[in-house]
Amino acid sequence: MDPFSAIPHELLSSISEEAADWVGLDSLIRVSPRIAALFIPEGGSDQAHPDAIYLVENILRTNSMVSHRLHRFFRMCADLRSPTFSSGCNLTLAEFMAQEYSSPLSPTSVTGTALRDMVRVAANIQRLACACLTTFLARTRAVQPIGYGKDAAGKLKGGEPYPAREAGPPSWVEEYRIYRALWHLQLHSDVWNVSPQLDWSISELQLHLRISGCRVPTQKSKKGVTGESEPTGDEMRAVSECLQDICAHSNLSEPLVANAETFYLRFWLELPDASSLGGQDAPICDFRVWSPPPLPPSEEDTCKPSAAQWANTVSDTEGRNIHGMWHMLPTFEAYGRRALFQRCTLLDRRPLLALGMVFWDYWRLYNLGLMPARCSDDGDGNSQVVRAPDGTEVPVGFNPSLTTSDEPQYRWSEFAAARLVQEKQGEQE
Repeated sequence: MDPFSAIPHELLSSISEEAADWVGLDSLIRVSPRIAALFIPEGGSDQAHPDAIYLVENILRTNSMVSHRLHRFFRMCADLRSPTFSSGCNLTLAEFMAQEYSSPLSPTSVTGTALRDMVRVAANIQRLACACLTTFLARTRAVQPIGYGKDAAGKLKGGEPYPAREAGPPSWVEEYRIYRALWHLQLHSDVWNVSPQLDWSISELQLHLRISGCRVPTQKSKKGVTGESEPTGDEMRAVSECLQDICAHSNLSEPLVANAETFYLRFWLELPDASSLGGQDAPICDFRVWSPPPLPPSEEDTCKPSAAQWANTVSDTEGRNIHGMWHMLPTFEAYGRRALFQRCTLLDRRPLLALGMVFWDYWRLYNLGLMPARCSDDGDGNSQVVRAPDGTEVPVGFNPSLTTSDEPQYRWSEFAAARLVQEKQGEQE
């Protein structure tokens, strides 16, 4: 029985339009034959229904994740699913990737089958994003932060625990980085499926997806410190490996070299169904699903001055969350400047990726003692406190304050060491 059968058409339309996320729309299609009928072609035609397109475009326009650039990935994946795409496409991969894909969908640009399939894909990505965020947060919150301290004689020592403050639920920018990685993985999977018929190069696709890992130095460079690289490769790697841990059955490609001097990447040939999750880090599939948070305020909004200070603005998604530090941490070690009492190497970024460190904003990293709070550019340069996202005032600098200049490197290494311990415990269970 359709639970919405007695609802007037006008009210049902309003309910459908208020489905602000993909899981909501996908659920409506599943439980209401009246909504499902919009996504099921009639009379042997596979033409998409205008009302179904309207509902999808409404989410592409209003959803805080896909409305910021990711709507392009939705349209590209929908195009790749067209039954005539492979046979009628004369584009090179470079030409396909160069298209804007900003025009709204229409009955002539998408089939009904492809549209329904894309709602499932987008809903699955939303569920996977929540699962990954839940996993990364649980791993990070389980770590006891460690820094420097003083022994009874007043000498410097390592292994000193310090408290971590709770930063609260994920911010928009943290969630966006997860969604971005998943949509990149989805497009990689869809292009992989059509590439044999079109003779498209997967290695070329990696360049278009900005998959350029940050080269891990093994020795001191003669050219000095190199610049930052794109964040997308590390984000995709972190999400891909997280899904391997929480999914019982992996469907992965062979290792792909993004760059001869960087890391090996293994991507999903097809993203897992969120309903099948359950593995080393998640023996029971029990991930809560939520709607993404709203877009952060504009950087020009003086009512919210703390957003830019904590790297939680829309523009902060363009670069790495910790900027040059992601490269400098292993570089210090490669240059022979290992921190005192450092137990775990930072040349291997995998443990930090497994903690989701490439996704967290400054506020979360500050509360973990890993990043300093800084005064805003237009604020009082002599102020000793700064306004936090939760409305409180917190001390400028690291919290707790540093004992030596290399203590940040030591604290990061202790987080990496803690993740390795988590992995060993997971293998024994």
